[in-house]
Amino acid sequence: APGQVVEIPTEQINVDPERFQFRITPGKRSISSAEKWNPDLAGIVNLWRDPADGKTYVINGHHRVEMAQRFGVPTLLGRYVNAPNAESARAVGAMINIA
Repeated sequence: APGQVVEIPTEQINVDPERFQFRITPGKRSISSAEKWNPDLAGIVNLWRDPADGKTYVINGHHRVEMAQRFGVPTLLGRYVNAPNAESARAVGAMINIA
């Protein structure tokens, strides 16, 4: 349910930065040099379930999801947002970033 924090298998989180990442700044911030996963820094990622394909997408926390998948972290904490479409979900992700 939107607003509730859930533990979700990392493999079920899809990443589509072209559609959902509000700010893409190549070269400014690199996570590729991280050598291990730090659960204390993971926080809660924001998610949206696309009614068109039923898949869960990250709308805020792309880098953390990417790292979790790279290091084989089995689950992440996530909060689903209530949005009727991808454009609205992206806008919510942007507002979360700004806030």
